[in-house]
Amino acid sequence: MLNENLPIDPSQLDEEWLQQPLLFDEAQQEAADCLKARDQAKDELEQFEAERSNFYRSDAEKQSKKITEKALLEMLLLDPDVKIKRSELNEANYQLNLANNTVRTFDMRKSALAKLTDLWISNYFSTPNPNHLVEEGKRYIKATDIDAKSAEATEKLNERKKARTTKDGKTKEEVLASIKNPETREAAKVAIEKEEAQETEPKPRVRRSRRS
Repeated sequence: MLNENLPIDPSQLDEEWLQQPLLFDEAQQEAADCLKARDQAKDELEQFEAERSNFYRSDAEKQSKKITEKALLEMLLLDPDVKIKRSELNEANYQLNLANNTVRTFDMRKSALAKLTDLWISNYFSTPNPNHLVEEGKRYIKATDIDAKSAEATEKLNERKKARTTKDGKTKEEVLASIKNPETREAAKVAIEKEEAQETEPKPRVRRSRRS
């Protein structure tokens, strides 16, 4: 299950940074509690197994029977109460693993926040991008809303691409006009149009499967 505090709102980076140390501390505290519970379950299992071992040895002596270590281990494996204690230890280990994973994930969240902040500083979010339109306050991009909400941004991008210039300050039209060979000019035109089409075409969003 996805932790509801993991997603980042790019439009509220200041709040996300203020919350990050609190969330990370909470995750670490949870991991510490799980470690304590795991150690306690481990101690209880060891103590209980020792008590059951003494019981089986005493019972064998009363019946004038000799019990081997192998036979004793088999008795412990089949003991219903021992099975319960081992199941409790397994569950404690599982919860500890989840808690440790959460700590690592929030550490990765901090790195993601730092990268997003660098993008914000470089004015990445000030440029309309049809593939990354996120309304203020929203944490997710709905795939069904991309086409409807990106029309204006796409138009602005196209206008900017039409007016873009080369390193020499020439526009696309000026560059093509300066090419005298018709075949070369046509090939250059096709190449430019293909490049622009690839840049304006929305890239498919790849959904990553989560482990249950």
